[in-house]
Amino acid sequence: MSVFSKRCIAFLLSAAFISEANASNQPHSRAMAEIRYIYRLLCPQGCGDVALEKNPSINNAHAHIQGSLTGGGRSTIAYNPQFMNYYSLKYDKTVGFAVLAHEMGHHIEFYSGRFKTENPWHNELFADWWAGCALAKAGYPLEPTLNAFKEFSPNAGETHPAWPKRHAYLIEGYKKCSGIRNADDSRYPYGR
Repeated sequence: MSVFSKRCIAFLLSAAFISEANASNQPHSRAMAEIRYIYRLLCPQGCGDVALEKNPSINNAHAHIQGSLTGGGRSTIAYNPQFMNYYSLKYDKTVGFAVLAHEMGHHIEFYSGRFKTENPWHNELFADWWAGCALAKAGYPLEPTLNAFKEFSPNAGETHPAWPKRHAYLIEGYKKCSGIRNADDSRYPYGR
């Protein structure tokens, strides 16, 4: 079997775990392509089921988890297309990619059993780590995302830490995954 055939099969297998939402919330083809790419970058061995939906009624983007908090389960990532378009045009097209990667980071933490309901800041920081990792693996610049994410959360809130903490995790994820292409160790930022 050729390398090309193996890559096509791997792509089809990884794409099978990502489904589209119902017709009224059908994601844009670009968002679907990006989430599939992010899944392949961050979950080369697979990491459960993810659905993607467009939802203009939410403010930005979020991941909704379904299943046991001990790992496994399914996630639905929803995004507001106006939010994604605004920040992608204002900073760079890679910002939308980073937002989706952040939400995929929530899924990875949930799927791995590391999601913590009692500590939402933990979840946000590690989702930022995964966003930085995905940007590095894709070969995308970090600077536009740093600028956009700084605008998202300059101050701490109940669910999201202030910018300095988020900044550190984005950079750490980017550094850790720079030069790593689909290496299984990247799924375990602090070892196994």
